[in-house]
Amino acid sequence: MTFISSFILLRQHQPALSPYADLPSLLAFLNTTSGDADCKNTVLSALIAEAQRMAETSGTAKVALILALWPGLDAIHGRLMRWFGNDPDRLATELAGRVTAGISTLDLARVSRIAATLLRNVERDIRRMLTKERDRVEVAFTNDLADSIGGDGRPHLGNSETSMKDLVRRLQHVVGDDAFLVIAVVIFGLSQKEASASLGLTHDVARKRYQRAIARLQADHDRS
Repeated sequence: MTFISSFILLRQHQPALSPYADLPSLLAFLNTTSGDADCKNTVLSALIAEAQRMAETSGTAKVALILALWPGLDAIHGRLMRWFGNDPDRLATELAGRVTAGISTLDLARVSRIAATLLRNVERDIRRMLTKERDRVEVAFTNDLADSIGGDGRPHLGNSETSMKDLVRRLQHVVGDDAFLVIAVVIFGLSQKEASASLGLTHDVARKRYQRAIARLQADHDRS
């Protein structure tokens, strides 16, 4: 079945879609900033219902939904891209996978605004994933650092003793997530090339970030 014939069948299954002769006219209505919000929601509800039917038109309904949500997904992509600079394809995969899963599991009986709910859930879930990954990295570095220094679990920096977690927090306060890069080089003794590989960065990016972090730490020290 071609996409066009599938869309025609989709219109027959869902009366709310009948006013739209083809996909472009449907998207023109859904993507305009004007128009009746309730009517748009009714159309999106019809597409969700069809996508969840697991019928021969389900794939067409999902494609229509993703294209209808595209402006919102593109905005999310722009907001989150800074966290995926070294792997932009992963962000695209996360967006596509999570919006598809959201379409398949959305409970129409509990949702009043479909587009806003789907987009909000996609961004929320990806941000939660990033937070968990960051926390895992922090725990791993903290544990490795403690193991590398000794049984008391306290590194010796000059004449001061600071707990591992306090060290991480202090560095993060000044240089953010580049704290882990600094720890890898200064405490673990890794080369910048080795540290970049362990953190999923290119050598050039790691070198620039490390230099910037050290400069910020020195400036912070000079102010104190």
